[in-house]
Amino acid sequence: MRILLTGFVNFLDHPYNPTQIVAEALDQSEIEGRKVFSHILPVSFTEACLEIKRLLQDAGPWDLHVSLGLASTRTKITPEAIAINLIHNPERPDNLGQCAFLKPLIPGAPEALLSTLPHQKILAELKQGNLPCEVSTHAGAYVCNAVMFQALHTLNKSIPSGFVHLPPDKEFYLKIKQEEQSRTALTQDDLIRGTRLILKASLPTI
Repeated sequence: MRILLTGFVNFLDHPYNPTQIVAEALDQSEIEGRKVFSHILPVSFTEACLEIKRLLQDAGPWDLHVSLGLASTRTKITPEAIAINLIHNPERPDNLGQCAFLKPLIPGAPEALLSTLPHQKILAELKQGNLPCEVSTHAGAYVCNAVMFQALHTLNKSIPSGFVHLPPDKEFYLKIKQEEQSRTALTQDDLIRGTRLILKASLPTI
């Protein structure tokens, strides 16, 4: 009865990564009788994919897997619907300086994979909790997408698995001196509460 939750270390020029705070806050907590085990992933295509694959294959079994990523331009909690088999970051290197141009993530794998999280149920839980949310059609082509695709490919629908992008929190905007945005942003407690609701909604029925 175990849940794997992952966040990321900081990247680019952001003051911090809210997903690391959320994942660490929920580590070792219990949701519907299942214990949460949180891991913080590197912002590296190669290392993050190797790490999520190792966690899913060697550290299981798991009942549920959810990875979190920061979407610095979004204002809502956004579960991702699709991961693509592509790395494309010619102008945004990962933390190890890796850039790629339209490069397949896993040669020979499908071009795209669908999340296996229950999106309608997740949105219903978040809306009931008065948290802004919507489904995002795909997770981009940066490290977040790579982790989502790698996880779905590794698990092959054996358990619910997917990716959720979180928006910046109030403290994040204050750190970068954008007070106007901070007035309507979610708090860190909101993001933690929202993630708990996502995990609760996504758990398979015992």
